[in-house]
Amino acid sequence: MKLSNQTTQLSKLHSKIAKKKLSGVTKLFMVTLMAGITLNGCKPEKSGTSPAPGTLKLNNITYNLATAITEYYGVIDSKHYHRLFLLTDSLQIIPTQNNYYTLQGKGYAIKLELNTTTQNISQRYNLSNTETITLSLISIDKSKGDNPTTEFTTGTVRIEVLSNGVLIEISAQNSQGQTIEANYQGQSYWFNLSNK
Repeated sequence: MKLSNQTTQLSKLHSKIAKKKLSGVTKLFMVTLMAGITLNGCKPEKSGTSPAPGTLKLNNITYNLATAITEYYGVIDSKHYHRLFLLTDSLQIIPTQNNYYTLQGKGYAIKLELNTTTQNISQRYNLSNTETITLSLISIDKSKGDNPTTEFTTGTVRIEVLSNGVLIEISAQNSQGQTIEANYQGQSYWFNLSNK
């Protein structure tokens, strides 16, 4: 019953307000308020709101992985040689005139080097098999001119080439016990460098 009484009282109050004539200032205020609400509701979504295609966990800090690069160098010593890179979102790819790229920014790049018997690189790799795969983490800072590299020698890497990009999962450790966990599923820039 209390709810019914409150609803009736609100309805009466609303009709009293509606019957009163609004002054020019009040009308202007109401129009401005409604316009502000309407415009605020129509704001475009910020470009950074979509989730990153991957993450890198290093020293208990998680970074977003935004870009993948796959480079194919052809057959070298009877093996197909590939390099794959996963870049944190603070690094940008800048295309160059010779169908290649440079990196701009400061961040991390995961580098995988593969020597496989076929051009198909979709499989699970064990990092102890260094003749087939190597994994390193590069700290990129162009302002310093030096890019320290950490090698990871134990663990596994899963790569799957998809119709719309790549899936890469990494769980590895270096000789000092530092761990790296990474996963990425998204598009990849492809560079065929076998004729260069």
